[in-house]
Amino acid sequence: MEWLKIERNGGKSKADGKYYGWSHRAIYGFAVGDKVKGDSLDKKKTSDPDFVIKTEKQAEEVANTFKKNVS
Repeated sequence: MEWLKIERNGGKSKADGKYYGWSHRAIYGFAVGDKVKGDSLDKKKTSDPDFVIKTEKQAEEVANTFKKNVS
Protein backbone atom coordinates (compact mmCIF):
# COMPACT_ATOMS: atom_id res chain seq x y z
CA MET A 1 0.00 0.00 0.00
CA GLU A 2 1.88 2.95 -1.31
CA TRP A 3 -0.34 5.62 0.28
CA LEU A 4 0.30 4.19 3.77
CA LYS A 5 3.98 3.52 3.03
CA ILE A 6 3.75 -0.19 3.79
CA GLU A 7 6.11 -2.60 2.09
CA ARG A 8 4.07 -5.78 2.66
CA ASN A 9 0.69 -6.99 3.82
CA GLY A 10 0.89 -7.31 7.60
CA GLY A 11 3.71 -4.77 7.71
CA LYS A 12 4.21 -1.54 9.61
CA SER A 13 3.14 1.75 8.07
CA LYS A 14 5.79 4.46 7.92
CA ALA A 15 2.93 6.97 7.78
CA ASP A 16 1.29 6.24 11.15
CA GLY A 17 3.20 3.36 12.78
CA LYS A 18 0.32 0.88 12.71
CA TYR A 19 0.53 -2.68 11.39
CA TYR A 20 -1.94 -3.20 8.55
CA GLY A 21 -3.62 -6.29 7.21
CA TRP A 22 -5.80 -6.21 4.10
CA SER A 23 -7.54 -8.07 1.33
CA HIS A 24 -9.83 -7.04 -1.48
CA ARG A 25 -12.61 -6.75 1.13
CA ALA A 26 -11.10 -4.69 3.94
CA ILE A 27 -8.05 -2.98 5.44
CA TYR A 28 -7.36 -2.24 9.09
CA GLY A 29 -4.44 -0.97 11.14
CA PHE A 30 -3.47 -2.22 14.58
CA ALA A 31 -1.20 -0.57 17.17
CA VAL A 32 -0.10 -0.95 20.78
CA GLY A 33 -2.95 0.13 23.04
CA ASP A 34 -5.75 -0.78 20.60
CA LYS A 35 -8.62 -2.82 22.04
CA VAL A 36 -9.51 -5.82 19.88
CA LYS A 37 -12.73 -7.74 20.26
CA GLY A 38 -11.82 -11.41 20.39
CA ASP A 39 -14.44 -12.44 17.86
CA SER A 40 -13.64 -9.65 15.40
CA LEU A 41 -10.70 -11.50 13.86
CA ASP A 42 -12.64 -14.62 12.94
CA LYS A 43 -16.17 -14.85 14.29
CA LYS A 44 -16.72 -18.40 13.09
CA LYS A 45 -13.69 -19.96 14.79
CA THR A 46 -13.09 -18.23 18.11
CA SER A 47 -14.71 -17.26 21.34
CA ASP A 48 -11.60 -15.51 22.64
CA PRO A 49 -12.18 -12.61 25.02
CA ASP A 50 -11.49 -9.00 24.14
CA PHE A 51 -7.90 -7.88 24.63
CA VAL A 52 -5.60 -4.87 24.38
CA ILE A 53 -2.56 -5.06 22.11
CA LYS A 54 0.47 -4.78 24.39
CA THR A 55 3.50 -5.06 22.08
CA GLU A 56 4.44 -4.26 18.49
CA LYS A 57 4.97 -7.97 17.88
CA GLN A 58 1.40 -8.64 18.99
CA ALA A 59 0.13 -5.81 16.74
CA GLU A 60 1.91 -7.43 13.80
CA GLU A 61 0.45 -10.85 14.67
CA VAL A 62 -3.07 -9.41 14.87
CA ALA A 63 -2.63 -7.67 11.47
CA ASN A 64 -1.49 -10.96 9.95
CA THR A 65 -4.43 -12.83 11.48
CA PHE A 66 -6.78 -10.16 10.16
CA LYS A 67 -5.42 -10.42 6.61
CA LYS A 68 -5.84 -14.20 6.61
CA ASN A 69 -9.39 -14.13 7.94
CA VAL A 70 -10.79 -11.17 6.01
CA SER A 71 -10.23 -12.62 2.55
